[in-house]
Amino acid sequence: MKDFGFTQLVSREDNFATELTESSKWRERSGSGIYSWVTENLECYTGQAVSVRRRLLQHAKQHPDLLYVAFQSACESELDALEETLIKRVETIYPTRNIKHASKSVSSVPFDLVVSAADQELFLSGLDIDNATGWKDWPALEVRQAKRFAKLKNDPDFKAIVGCLNHYIVRCVPAPADTEVRFWSVSLFSQTGTILRLNAGQQEVFTIVEFENELFARPLALRRLDPTSYGPLYKTESWDSLVPILEFERWLADWRRIACRKLVVNLMRHTTTLNSGSHCPQVVRANF
Repeated sequence: MKDFGFTQLVSREDNFATELTESSKWRERSGSGIYSWVTENLECYTGQAVSVRRRLLQHAKQHPDLLYVAFQSACESELDALEETLIKRVETIYPTRNIKHASKSVSSVPFDLVVSAADQELFLSGLDIDNATGWKDWPALEVRQAKRFAKLKNDPDFKAIVGCLNHYIVRCVPAPADTEVRFWSVSLFSQTGTILRLNAGQQEVFTIVEFENELFARPLALRRLDPTSYGPLYKTESWDSLVPILEFERWLADWRRIACRKLVVNLMRHTTTLNSGSHCPQVVRANF
């Protein structure tokens, strides 16, 4: 990590209290700067903090396999630019858990074992790839989501809703039957306004919402999809659009489809699904 400018090393073993290269109390643990931690299987995450030890303690709760952290001091005005540069450099050597600024790690990650690099390249060029297996059964999830699905099924717009969702899954999710639950999931909502949401990894990439008594698809991508797109959103700096669901199939074509695919694959390669327990297989199967 010295090649990347990191000068200090700490460990979660003592809650990041000791600077290991000097075997002394970590003097800059309340300071600002860039950190990069490594896990048991040599995955890496690079980020910024204005109070670094507090941020690392948060990471340790979310990532129990976190081992060591390299750190370099930086003033707050330099953090954004330095973080972006280092994420891109670190990911050329280590598989990364970052989604901010991450592109495509040269190292293998779990998603690559399901969808090969060759298939990913084809998919991102605009071609479709086949599932290696058929749709799996998720009986426990079906039981858990039965009431919400029954409520949606009684909606007069049910066919239009599942048709719109189906079109997004077919056009934008790589090998959906093989990647379902582990890398993407669909959640139903009962509150007014949001009908359903599809997450790729830890981030929303597609939502169906109700606005002024009309239903809209809300896809996200790594670039503007039309003049009304607004963003950047989340840590991927993604942009979203609102499209009436009956116009969505025509709208999601050519370069827009590829832009959406790039965000989905990026997130599947760099994150894990957090809300798979709220996944509703019934709404996915309803139009397949």
